[in-house]
Amino acid sequence: MMKKILMPISLTLIACSPNSNQETIAEKSQRVEKDKITYTGSFSVPADARAKYVVVGEVVVNAKGYAAITTERQGPSGTSYTTREVDCSRMLVRYTADADTLEEASLQNFDSEFGPLVAGSSTDTAARYACNIVGK
Repeated sequence: MMKKILMPISLTLIACSPNSNQETIAEKSQRVEKDKITYTGSFSVPADARAKYVVVGEVVVNAKGYAAITTERQGPSGTSYTTREVDCSRMLVRYTADADTLEEASLQNFDSEFGPLVAGSSTDTAARYACNIVGK
């Protein structure tokens, strides 16, 4: 069974006068979409102890059979969003998105190669977390 990761990506645009002080539909839509971000878990990374990692949306097995996980990293350098696919049977991982906002990440779809995990890295921790959640 395939589950979907919910990622807000659509905005409604309208024309408005430059003197308008009211919130436009586009601005309201963007604000509401930001409020819909669902955090489903968190983990710590010893190699990145000053950062906080949270899982955005659900960890799922996608149509390709890989565990898919999107994480938010909050640290001294700011906030970033990363989506990874994990081949749990071989413990290989690849990035499919990496951006400063969740919206930017949802628009990306890198076609990178799978690679081995580096013990103790944030990718290693996220991959093991994802495989544990999907039961692989």
